Amino acid sequence: MADGDRVVVVEVVCPVRDAEVVADRLLVLGASAVAERPGSSVDEMVMTADLPSSVLHADVWPGADVRVVDPGTEWLDAWREYATPVRAGRFVVRPPWVDPAAAVAGSSGAGEDEGDLLELVVDPGHTFGSGTHETTRLCLELLGRVVDHGDTVLDVGCGSGILSVGALLLGADRATGVDVDPGSAEVSVEAAGVNGVGDSYSFAGEAVPDGRFDVVVANMLIGDLEPIGAVLSEAVGGDGVIVLSGFLADQQDRAIAALADPAVKWSVVEVASEGDWR
Repeated sequence: MADGDRVVVVEVVCPVRDAEVVADRLLVLGASAVAERPGSSVDEMVMTADLPSSVLHADVWPGADVRVVDPGTEWLDAWREYATPVRAGRFVVRPPWVDPAAAVAGSSGAGEDEGDLLELVVDPGHTFGSGTHETTRLCLELLGRVVDHGDTVLDVGCGSGILSVGALLLGADRATGVDVDPGSAEVSVEAAGVNGVGDSYSFAGEAVPDGRFDVVVANMLIGDLEPIGAVLSEAVGGDGVIVLSGFLADQQDRAIAALADPAVKWSVVEVASEGDWR
């Protein structure tokens, strides 16, 4: 493996006001997880993440101190101590160790009336998809508007399986997950079981399976989306819907262009946003 392809663990020390932007940038650059802890002063935050070493010299953290560290793997679970429920459209997303009643009372974010809420329990382990990131929330909100009873759903880059499970709770008949992360198989299957939809979910491995789906959802970085955009278009049958996220505002045109397929006629019907994410 070339030196530029090594994965290293870094700490980024930044002002508290910039913590959210830095966390987003770390994920865009390829981090599988980002842990936060207070710095040496009330104005500092320390972000720990795993990154390809080739991005260490990129000018992406102005005013921040970036250093390579070797804390083992405990940092991957540091987020658990601070995990809180979040509201995303019709969903309240909580980790299994948070009390259900407290989850509804304490959830934050865009949401519906409490009588319409669906509880979604997920422990992402070391995969992506806890519900806290803007792109996950955006996808859940859009799925709440496009998934119909009896739909078949393809979840590309499924991570924890949170979007597949959400679609099934909304009434989809079947959901299929795809991800290159080997940890996604076990975590997503477990998430489906915990939420009572295990019989309707399957993990298909790394490759998009043959067939057509009513809804295709892909929450992935633009660099991962572009090579498979045409494949996603082909996977949508009839009057199906594609829900895309994982890209920033200035990458939106690239995401749309990635779906280009002369054999498929489609149009953009809605663009949702939260912060810089689309």
